[in-house]
Amino acid sequence: MNKFRQSIFIFIFLALFSLITATTSLAAPSTVQIFVDGVPLMTDQPAVIRNSRTMVPFNALFSALGATVIWDEPQQKVTGTKGDLKVELFINKTGAKVNGQSVTMDTPVQIINGRTMVPLAFASSYLGSSVAWDGVNYAAYVSTGLAPDIFQPTIPGVGPVVPPVVDPVVPPTVPGITAPAKDTAPKSNVLSGTYVAENLSKQRFAIQFNSSMNADIKGITSGTIGKGTYTVSGSSVTISSDLISGTFNMEELTYNGRKIILLKDTSSTGQKTLAMTPVSYEEFAKAYVSK
Repeated sequence: MNKFRQSIFIFIFLALFSLITATTSLAAPSTVQIFVDGVPLMTDQPAVIRNSRTMVPFNALFSALGATVIWDEPQQKVTGTKGDLKVELFINKTGAKVNGQSVTMDTPVQIINGRTMVPLAFASSYLGSSVAWDGVNYAAYVSTGLAPDIFQPTIPGVGPVVPPVVDPVVPPTVPGITAPAKDTAPKSNVLSGTYVAENLSKQRFAIQFNSSMNADIKGITSGTIGKGTYTVSGSSVTISSDLISGTFNMEELTYNGRKIILLKDTSSTGQKTLAMTPVSYEEFAKAYVSK
């Protein structure tokens, strides 16, 4: 495949991937639900994902966390004060201050639809709260009474606080359909894992590549369930099943901050080429049992 055709394939599949992510049962919605101590955070601008971080309107969040909010227009700075704690954030900057000490975020404060948006996990943790992330339902749960000591000699990571995943005893089900059990064996190859995928014919699939080199595949478009086998040798992948079969060249891409595995069909037609995005087992199971 020459570079021009390769570029066309990549362009097509980035477009196809955007279609996948537009389907709520398969990928991330555009907004996030926020709960503070179990109560929905009411805002006129919903929380959104930016640079893999949840961004929330600062006024609503700080007020819900019991902080006094001050906006400094000349410095383009928002300050939240709670007891003897003061957090200062600056528009379009990753630098912040906590009780006068400089800290760094990996996502700057931003203006979105006329609202000042701040990183949820960073602001919440430094205002004495903890955050738990539900990746299946795209919801964040803020607890104001369970956080540990919020100021440490070394600055903690600014990413979301992700609780340990508790695997369900019984996989998710709908009448007549049961998701395959989660593969808990150590990864045996680079492809082992769970994915949603789409090919050039716009057929969609939920796939679990097991470490045993077996594959669980659900044709989401067709509603057909199948099993198969696969092999991986360097960048070459061979899949044998009723739903997906062929030899592919594997290539890793990044689109809008999300990883995509492109399996390029090596046959003359190229029509079996797949764009796959890694998802959690819970997201795979949800797609697998969908009709």
